[in-house]
Amino acid sequence: MKKLLTAKIILLGLISLSLYSCTSQSRKVSNALTSWDSTSYTKKVLVGEDSDNLYLYTINSKLTYPTNDTILYNKVLKKMYGDRYDKKYEKLSAKDINEYFNQGKEYFSGEEAHEVSNQDSLLAINLNPSHIFIYDYENKLIYEDDELVSMHYCYYSYQGGAHGLEHHSYLVYDKKKQDIITEEDLFNDLDRGDFDQLFLKVFEEQLKKDFEDYNIEDIQNWASAESIKPNGNFYLTEDSIIYHFNPYEVGPYAIGTPKLKIPYSMVKDFLKEDSPIKRILEKNK
Repeated sequence: MKKLLTAKIILLGLISLSLYSCTSQSRKVSNALTSWDSTSYTKKVLVGEDSDNLYLYTINSKLTYPTNDTILYNKVLKKMYGDRYDKKYEKLSAKDINEYFNQGKEYFSGEEAHEVSNQDSLLAINLNPSHIFIYDYENKLIYEDDELVSMHYCYYSYQGGAHGLEHHSYLVYDKKKQDIITEEDLFNDLDRGDFDQLFLKVFEEQLKKDFEDYNIEDIQNWASAESIKPNGNFYLTEDSIIYHFNPYEVGPYAIGTPKLKIPYSMVKDFLKEDSPIKRILEKNK
């Protein structure tokens, strides 16, 4: 097989570096009682021998997990791996679990595959793969205090084309109740019309800041007002609830993945009596 020219090698390297889109988020830990650890897994696999049909799969996974809270540990892993994670894995180490679920067998099962080690990673470039696929999984702790834990989960895939696709989700954990926090735990069951209007107003203001060169009419043409509503995809901090929309959820890809920060002071009239946010407001008085 012919080797790539130096320019092509450099180009492929730049493409590989630019495809990943699970950006880091700020982390704040206050009065944390939980101990945390992490484990990473990377696998590069070449499939096929014909240079016109040579596939390079790159799989990256980083799992952050608690080491002194069994209930939270299982919820963190369940969120990471979905229904594939069950009790039979509880005796395995987090490292073994992470490697098992990210071996990538579902992507190239039955195909003739050659795993690319770190030592011969240039082999993948020299063989000039005709197709590049990237799958990245990551979770990270973004906020913790003595009341709650907020974790960010990001999945990114590139399967050819102009760009990859990322997906963001969150796990918010109530330490006192030892359970996941949902919107139903936060807000009352009254008519949500006023809350939705507040949400839309804050969203439009945020987009105006993000796209300051555009007027509100342009923005409204991009984003559908009917779709700009609380979507259940949020996390909590010491002073705000932050909603996150995934690509195409409220508008075209050009909008990106909008995040909407709403201070607790703006939503206090919509809170349930036993809402975790009320506990935080009381504590911060």
